[in-house]
This record gives sequence, C-alpha cells and structure tokens, in this order.
Amino acid sequence: MNPEGHPGSCSIVGDAINYTQDTLSTEELQSLATDEDFLEKLNQLSWYFPRNWPGEEAECEDLRTQETPRAVEDTESHQQEQEYRERFLKEFPQVKKELEEHITQLRALADKAEKLHKDCAFYKLVASSTSIVSDILTIAGMGLAPVTAGVSLGLTVTGLGLGAASAVTDVATSIMEHASMAAIKVDANKLTSTGVNPEEAFKVVVCDCAPKIVPLGRNVIRRVEGIKKNLQAIKLVNANPLLEARVIRFLKTGRISTRNARRVQKAFGGTALAMSKGARLAGMATAGLFLLADVYSLVKQSVHLQAGAQPASASRLREQASELEMKLENLKEIHASLLED
Repeated sequence: MNPEGHPGSCSIVGDAINYTQDTLSTEELQSLATDEDFLEKLNQLSWYFPRNWPGEEAECEDLRTQETPRAVEDTESHQQEQEYRERFLKEFPQVKKELEEHITQLRALADKAEKLHKDCAFYKLVASSTSIVSDILTIAGMGLAPVTAGVSLGLTVTGLGLGAASAVTDVATSIMEHASMAAIKVDANKLTSTGVNPEEAFKVVVCDCAPKIVPLGRNVIRRVEGIKKNLQAIKLVNANPLLEARVIRFLKTGRISTRNARRVQKAFGGTALAMSKGARLAGMATAGLFLLADVYSLVKQSVHLQAGAQPASASRLREQASELEMKLENLKEIHASLLED
C-alpha cells in the first residue's frame, strides 16, 4: 500500500496515479493530460474514494514503526545482560572463597580417609598375625597332649585367648572403619550438596557390620568357655599327678578302664586331653585350614599396605575436589573476560 518512491501515499487514487505513471509512456501521459473527458471522470472518482480506507492509516503507521518492538527488545536484553554481569562481578569473590574452602576441606577429608584406612589395614594385619599364632598354638597343644598334659593345656589356653583377641580386633576395626568412613562421607556430601541423609549413612554401617557381630559373639563365647575348661583342667593336673598319668596313658595307648574313662571325660571334657586320637587329628586339620586362611589374609593385607592402601573413598573425594577446582578455573576465566570488557 506504500509504493516504493512515493513515501506517505496510502490512498487508492494515489496508487492508481502511481501505477499509471509507471506503466504509460510520456506521450500517452501527455495525451491523457489534455483529454478533458478523462480529467472529468478522474475528478468524479476522487469524490467516491476517501483519502485513506479504514485501517489503511493504521497500516501505514505500522509500516513506519515496524522496527520499534525489536529495538525495545534489544534494549531490554542489553539491560538484563548488564544486570547479570554486575551481579556476577559482585558475587564472584564470595563464591571463589567458598569454592576454595570446599576444595581444601575435601582434600583434607581424603587425607583423613586414607590415613584411617591405612591404620585399619595395619590393625587387621596385626589381627591376622595374632590369629596365625593362635592357630599354631592350638595345633601344638593338641599335638603335645599325649606327651605332657600341662604344657598342652597351657598352649591351648594361650591359643584360645589369642584367637578371641584377634577376632575382636578384626571386627572392631571393621566397625570403626565403616563408621568413620560414613562420617567422612556425610561431611563430604555437605560440601558437595548431594543431600545424603546421615541417618541413612549410618544405617548402612549397621547393616554391613551386623553380619560380623553375631558370629563374633558366638566365636568369643566358644573360646571363653574353652579357656575356662582348660584352666580347670590345668588345676586338676597340678593337684592330681596320678590323674595326669592316666590321661597320658589313655592318649598314648587308647586303653583305659571304663571307670577311669568316665573320670577323664568328666574332668577334662572339652579339652584335648579328653579327645580320641581321631578327634585330635580332625581338630588339628581344622586348625590347619584356619591357619592357611589367616596366612592368606596376612599376605593380602601386607601387599595392600605396601601398595599404599588407597581406599576408593579417598580417591572419590580427590576427584570431587578436582571437579570443583575445574569449575573454579572456568569461573575465573569468565571473571577475567568480563573485567576486560
């Protein structure tokens, strides 16, 4: 409605005139200009058509101002970017400080987790060593039963005591490590905002440790009862040398009267002195299997310590610290570029 070359013209008559000028030659236009009938009809048409049809004026106005909304939008976008820039520059120092503190704390937690794991690995190594000594003493006590009752009982008591101590140390170390690692994990999650529930973390500790506690209790109770029986047997042997001689004869030859066999069973029941040869050999074989398992555990713990005893939790904490450090470096680059602008 606004032909090029005629700005401001929005009437139908004006458009008709413009179209006529563009399509007719100069000679044809001069001929029409001198034609009185044509001029009269053109004049009559101008009375029937208004200068602007309804909405035509608004359309022309829209054409003149069609670039205005985009200009307003660009202005608002620029203002918003400026606000974001100023806000970033204002808050960056505090964010930088907090991220640096979190990185330092995560690495400190990683060092703590690594030290804790190494200490626990060392305690488990000691427990394995103690258990090996316990197995050896148990085997020796059963083997010496036919030779000397007193020494056999003494070795058995020592072996049972060391075995109980080893079992308690191993399980207690596992519980301590699990609980401490759970606490470290909760502290780390506070720094990285992963929202781990402390109660849930410690429930996991209980679930992991519970299967070890029940067998531990049974093992310790069994060993304590064995220690009591062997101590009572030692007292009887020391107080009654004749009874000791009968026991040794029974263990060597396997022949003893029914009456004396009942006395031996009543006095030394639950100890190596009341066992038959087959039972002692079976007990020694079982102790030998435990000895092999403890040696394997000892070797495994030694290799782990020599390799540095790096726990997975410590590695993960250091990875989280590195991730935060990368984010901080990106923020520093953005800050520097904004300052340059």
